Amino acid sequence: MILGIHHPGVGVRDMEVSLRFYRDLLGLEVRGDVELEGPVLDDIVGLKDAKVRIVSLKCGTGEIELFQYTKPASSSFPKDYRQCDGGIIHFAILVDNLMEMYEKLKKHGFKPNSKPYNLGGELCVYTRDPDGITVELLQKGVEP
Repeated sequence: MILGIHHPGVGVRDMEVSLRFYRDLLGLEVRGDVELEGPVLDDIVGLKDAKVRIVSLKCGTGEIELFQYTKPASSSFPKDYRQCDGGIIHFAILVDNLMEMYEKLKKHGFKPNSKPYNLGGELCVYTRDPDGITVELLQKGVEP
């Protein structure tokens, strides 16, 4: 029986740059920071001679794990991918004040795709993290 989704794993090119976005800007709390390598990791992830830094971030009742591989070297996420392309196209983070977060993103040089929209009582906006991954910010319980 499936109990729920535990966490997404997000591949990043530069952990410190990504932590400035997820921890410092969005306010997620670091719960763990480990570096792993060896045959067990290689077997689990299906890579040879892998070395990775994983930072676990508390996100409400869940977590987001940031992965920075130093071996093998990671390739860049395609900056031109579109929401209609295959794969995981975004993940959403619940916030308590979307307008405040929207202004904070703009102040720190991030360019949300649009202004926030109210979709039937849910205020939402899409932006991209430093690696180009689409992150939806979502506030529930807003008057339509």
